[in-house]
Amino acid sequence: MALRYVDCTVTINDEESLVIEYEEAGKSKEFDGQLAPDPFARMTVERMHEWVSFGLKMQQDLRLSQDAFKADDLKLIGLNLHRILFGHEKVKPIIEKVIQQFETRYEEEKQRSDPPNLRLRLRLVFKPGADRLGKLPWEFLYVPGEENPLETGYFFAGSRRELILTRYVPPVKGAVPEPVEKLKILLAVYTPAGLGEISETDLGLVETQMKAIPAQVERAENLPYDELKQKIKAVQPHIFHYVGHGEQGRLSMVKKETDPDYDEKAPDPQVRWITGAQFKNLFSDDPKPRLVFLHACKSSAAGSEDAFRGCARELVERVPAVVAMQYSISNIDAGTFAKNFYERLGAGCEIDEAVRVGRYVLGEMYPSWEHPRFGTPVVYLRNNEPLVMPLGAAAGEARGATAEPSAGLTTGIAGTRAVGAAASGTPTTPATSVPAETGEAGGLKG
Repeated sequence: MALRYVDCTVTINDEESLVIEYEEAGKSKEFDGQLAPDPFARMTVERMHEWVSFGLKMQQDLRLSQDAFKADDLKLIGLNLHRILFGHEKVKPIIEKVIQQFETRYEEEKQRSDPPNLRLRLRLVFKPGADRLGKLPWEFLYVPGEENPLETGYFFAGSRRELILTRYVPPVKGAVPEPVEKLKILLAVYTPAGLGEISETDLGLVETQMKAIPAQVERAENLPYDELKQKIKAVQPHIFHYVGHGEQGRLSMVKKETDPDYDEKAPDPQVRWITGAQFKNLFSDDPKPRLVFLHACKSSAAGSEDAFRGCARELVERVPAVVAMQYSISNIDAGTFAKNFYERLGAGCEIDEAVRVGRYVLGEMYPSWEHPRFGTPVVYLRNNEPLVMPLGAAAGEARGATAEPSAGLTTGIAGTRAVGAAASGTPTTPATSVPAETGEAGGLKG
């Protein structure tokens, strides 16, 4: 059966106002509203956001227990995010109606097909005047329950498989590129001396999954900035996958021996830190990649996650889609997410659906939905179209619905699905088929 979407787009104009676009009875609706004037809620989220970032670094550096975090810590962040966005007395009934109408329809369809082939996609748009709000960890948005807000509520980007949360950037006018049968991926790996090693096992498994999309994968290691830019121009990749380290506002590359600040006595390769703007300029030539994936390596440098977050926000001005990490993440977790993400891209999934599956796998890992890892991946999108046309695609057929993986596992594809569906369920793009697959693959080892 066809996978269909009900879209709810929330545009945050500035610190005070928002617009909610949704569908009701098959008709488009638009509501102009206000954010909740609650400085305490905003301060709570900002301070807890910093605490989670600090706690993850301490947990990884000191090898603390995986259950150092509690679910209530993340729920506290999520409830206050919900209060900021939907707490105004005139806004709250609108979002409740959107969710209730979707749940009613979902339950009706569950009687005919279990699980139903329906998704509610919450798309958050942050205008320039809402930049401070855009930096908050919306991936922990928590919808409170009716009787007991903590016990009966749920993370919107959590264990409920029918819900998707995406940071959306309205697309510029122009033709949307068609899916391709075989992607070109440029895998750029940076391992400057003194910043920590990258597991070749993890990297090899991710690269194997890329090739299974299918994709032509070219690997470039420790190229200086100018050489990397020329490589991107020569390869013209559909996906640029960066693996490296970050520090406050900067990403790691390497120096050339002819650079004025090259130290002949220091071990090679020597780190060259570049800003988000400099990273964005790697993609100044056309054609640009359709997706940039920022694969953060565990780093003890302060502000490493901020470097990836900030760079992602800048990149989406130039490329259609960016996936990044907003917290320090272990190599194992980053690799597990990337592996599941690429598996779903290869099945013809849209990017935000592939991210949702990757988050789900992270969330199911011990301790389930209590560790911040599931809220670490962030996706910025300008369009919802898939990158890959699955092998064996035939005109008029529906793209296959995906079976959900369990934690640490990747599973096959079952059924059929269609892409680009509106709230009415009518596909807006031609559909194709996904071949069924079976089997499972373990999580990545570090």
